[in-house]
Amino acid sequence: MLRHLEINNHEGKTLRGYLTTPDRPFSLTVVFFHGFTGNKTEHGHLFRDFSRELATKGIASLRMDFSGNGESDGVFADFTFQTMMQEAQVMVDFARSLSPQVAVLGFSMGGAVAAQMAVNNVKHIKTLVLWSPAGNINSLVQKRYETTKKLPNGNADILGFEISEALYQSTFVYDWYRDLSQYPHPVFIIHGQADLSVPWEFGKKFADLFPKAQFQLFPNANHGYDNRLDQQLLKEKTLQFLLGDKI
Repeated sequence: MLRHLEINNHEGKTLRGYLTTPDRPFSLTVVFFHGFTGNKTEHGHLFRDFSRELATKGIASLRMDFSGNGESDGVFADFTFQTMMQEAQVMVDFARSLSPQVAVLGFSMGGAVAAQMAVNNVKHIKTLVLWSPAGNINSLVQKRYETTKKLPNGNADILGFEISEALYQSTFVYDWYRDLSQYPHPVFIIHGQADLSVPWEFGKKFADLFPKAQFQLFPNANHGYDNRLDQQLLKEKTLQFLLGDKI
């Protein structure tokens, strides 16, 4: 069952998204975190399609837009990594009210967020999945902001998205590889070898730092898995991991 959901962030802004539940009782909810300038459906409908598959296997999923993204309140110019991390925690807390078990899954920037959420909630998040985790998101935002002509308000215009100085400054706050060795639970990481946005070595670094990580490299996949075979394999392997099957 698909239900439109609205929850408030720490500033009272409404975050909008979807809760997808199976047609039977469930014990696990997977929280999805989208990528930079992404949304709850994600590139190629990856999040939407995988949430549907999870429901057929008795697993619920929560996928929300960060504020300033998708259908949530706010504008992108107000988006910072601080607001993103605070909202990610709100989403995890909500998921904990739905089921006894919570997992997090992040794509690209959302993968970096998911990794830190797992470390910050080690008692509650027992399973972690990263798709093409953007360990280089700080440097990507910094380079774009520093090399782009500024608007009259001081923001940088990147493909129609306004990157504020506050967002730029927030990139110096977070080390997305921080304390990963303290997370003792299973981690599954998939990365495309043909990823030009986030080279696969960034995903491998996550795998090397987590004590119990499995890393799979898809030889022909790019950042968005723009190939139906890669998309299907991505979902199949992730589902096997979440169900506890051997991969």
